[in-house]
Amino acid sequence: MNPARSAARRRPRRVRAAAVVAGGLLAAAASGLAAGPASADGGPAMELSSDGTHFSSNREPVVFPNLSGMVPGDFRRGTVWVRNSGTAPAEISLAVTSARGNAVLTQSLELAAGSHGGPAATVPLAAPGGCRSVFHGLALAPGQTARLELALGLDASATNATRRENAAFGLLFLMQEAGAGATIQACHAPDGTAAPAARTTLPQLAGTSGTAVEAGTAPAAPEAAGAPSGVGHQEDPAPDPAPHSNVVGNDQRPGQLLLLAGGLFCAAALAKRRRRNP
Repeated sequence: MNPARSAARRRPRRVRAAAVVAGGLLAAAASGLAAGPASADGGPAMELSSDGTHFSSNREPVVFPNLSGMVPGDFRRGTVWVRNSGTAPAEISLAVTSARGNAVLTQSLELAAGSHGGPAATVPLAAPGGCRSVFHGLALAPGQTARLELALGLDASATNATRRENAAFGLLFLMQEAGAGATIQACHAPDGTAAPAARTTLPQLAGTSGTAVEAGTAPAAPEAAGAPSGVGHQEDPAPDPAPHSNVVGNDQRPGQLLLLAGGLFCAAALAKRRRRNP
């Protein structure tokens, strides 16, 4: 018998997963969340929050409060807090899943995510039906909370093939017990483990209640929106994005500009792509 496989059986992996379905490109105010209940076996237990104060394992956090009015080259910020409410040290992994929608629009989106002093990455979204790991290995002690900064960007080279189309994406958070074996990336998490409520996911949602994206009309050659303060500006002044918006979102709540920790790392990562595609 393989000693490693035998050891794995003696110490079952404890895993908690939550799927946050956010409106891909531009309507995520009503994100959906499914997560397992608090751990009853002494392992880690995951809770999420949109404000850093009110945490829950079964209520949906608002990750991106305002995704309306984006143009090619633009990006929007979001924030979510993750807490280990269990009694064992844990590690967090994040992945982004692409649901139904137009493949050109979906693959013109990028997600940047990270935490102060922790892992950070920028990845393009996969084709509809795919999953892409963003980062893994964010350590959380029992009772510890991590603030994750995210940014969703529309590639500056996005073409008019994205007009009048729709897309949707989801954020998949995975919590696993630290030191219990090899780290599992969120895209590769097993459907079941020895722990109760090991993995729970939401079905794909239909309709326009915070999960669908409707792209509107745009000029033949849309210009990129200007970068926010703290991020390198393009040499030519950027036009006002309002008349050129090619996206209609369904979030009616006012947006809030969220500055990123660690020197606006998400903004800088997406601005780098814009500079490669003037």
